[in-house]
Amino acid sequence: MSNDTQLPTMQTVAVLRSEDFCVTEGVAEGESITFADELVMDDIYQQSQSATRVPLCLALRDGEDGFVIDPSTAVGKPSNIIYLDSCITMMGSDSTTYEVLVLVEVEDGAFEATYLLPLANLVADTNYHLVGADRDAATTRFAEVAVFCSPVAPILRWHLANGARLSSFRSATRF
Repeated sequence: MSNDTQLPTMQTVAVLRSEDFCVTEGVAEGESITFADELVMDDIYQQSQSATRVPLCLALRDGEDGFVIDPSTAVGKPSNIIYLDSCITMMGSDSTTYEVLVLVEVEDGAFEATYLLPLANLVADTNYHLVGADRDAATTRFAEVAVFCSPVAPILRWHLANGARLSSFRSATRF
């Protein structure tokens, strides 16, 4: 890859709206999922039957934290800021854990909306216990998603800890 190659400045991710993932049992019963400061551990959430992922188009902010919503988006208001709030861990009734990134939309410094980026498939009408919320892991986990969803993924070169190089992935989903 030459030094003058421009890397993409926009990323589209398939998110759920917060109203599609609500507390069915617990302290916040009836409320939609929200940002980390307001989450209550052990609340039980369910994804609604009508939930569908929608494309959220994010553009990099020049020299600032977070992203800005791109005009080509299907959800959110273009030019609003999106912050990676947290990576939450949910536990299914079979004890399987699921990670979900929480993204927060902000307009003029005020909270506007919350979106979820599940890192695994969630099933409607299934109980998911909230067992963890990690603000520090959100950026790392998003970077992993963004790299493997990126159009440049097939031409990236990966350097392993021992110095060996892994290059030219044919598919971002095969390892």
